[in-house]
Amino acid sequence: MSEGVEVVIEGKYVLAIRPQGSASASPDSTVIDLGFAVLMPGLVNAHTHLELTLAQTDVKPKRRFTDWIREIVRVTSAWGEDEFNSSVEAGLRLIGESGTTALGDISRNARAMRKYVKSGIRARIFYEVIDFNPRTAGKTFDALLARIDKHPRNDNVLIGIAPHTPYTVSTDVLKQCIKLAHENDWRLCIHLAETEAEIEFLKQGTGEIREFREEFGIPRGWRPPEMSSVRYLERLGFFDQPCTLIHCNYVSEDDFCIIEQSASSVVFCPRSHSYFGHGNHPFLRMLDCGINVALGTDSLASSPTLSILDEMKFLHGEHTEVPLQTILRMATQNGLEALGLAGNAGALSNGSFADLVAVAVLSDESDGEDVLKLVFAEQSEVVFSLAEGTVLYDAHDADSRESIDRAQRH
Repeated sequence: MSEGVEVVIEGKYVLAIRPQGSASASPDSTVIDLGFAVLMPGLVNAHTHLELTLAQTDVKPKRRFTDWIREIVRVTSAWGEDEFNSSVEAGLRLIGESGTTALGDISRNARAMRKYVKSGIRARIFYEVIDFNPRTAGKTFDALLARIDKHPRNDNVLIGIAPHTPYTVSTDVLKQCIKLAHENDWRLCIHLAETEAEIEFLKQGTGEIREFREEFGIPRGWRPPEMSSVRYLERLGFFDQPCTLIHCNYVSEDDFCIIEQSASSVVFCPRSHSYFGHGNHPFLRMLDCGINVALGTDSLASSPTLSILDEMKFLHGEHTEVPLQTILRMATQNGLEALGLAGNAGALSNGSFADLVAVAVLSDESDGEDVLKLVFAEQSEVVFSLAEGTVLYDAHDADSRESIDRAQRH
């Protein structure tokens, strides 16, 4: 770090990475001096719910997971489209400021898609589906198609399908979602094996989720599949194409094999995981098995910020034995692979997409692995981010936040 480096960008791509001052800038170039900062590939938030951003202060912690879901329903049931749009707008601003250049977001509102296009962030938008009643499967599926029909035609904002969970989506709806996604090459995403209660419900049909389902509706004569969440989805053909699995806190060795053989990805949300008091997440075993594991924040209803850098620091604090390089890859390349957005992104090199983040650090006397130690230090902070050559955030520019806000209002 003692020797300055400059990244030359032309359009959407990195043209060159070279020692600072090794060549003269053209007269019409824009030069941005980031001071003592580490330049890295743009960070990827592979799972979040931006529509819940404004619910942060209203959702109260609960001992049982299903009570927390009831809290989400209580807070958002009174919201209209304007509130959800405002949540997405606020979330995108926080995402840009946190150094995230690509994300996977769960959405139930097609109108908000314009905000993603204007933001400049590359995204996979997973349209969420919730319906446990097979009698209304056709109506629910038609509503999904109507939402997708309004999706903007934009190469940077791609479509995904997100049946919510195996206990909030009926088998009939799941089958229709799988068929639609596979026919159109749209990535599937689902919250899976998040709680022990989910496993009990699918294997035995009992427990707190049974109580939850009886409150919100359970079809007469419903019987549990009597197998793990992963095995249940495999039986339905969910894993016939690579998909994105959120959480997977409680999975077996047999489940690992199914996930790995399908080339599917798991998104681990460390601070949300801690918020709910889960045991040790098996992400290290997953990585050993060859499973692609990415990082996400989940929503502000269960995580204090939408910063992937904060997730990286927290994960390092909990698992100091994990190499920093591994955590960085989980927060960059692995996230892009989990969202099907890899392409020319995920690395900072000649010819790659100009997706980068600058993290300001306290010391300029370091090299090698020590550089990452500075990035993971408590005091480090994002000061600049760029997605395909478009500035998302510049802490040195007083107008940058206003420009982001203006873009999202239009």
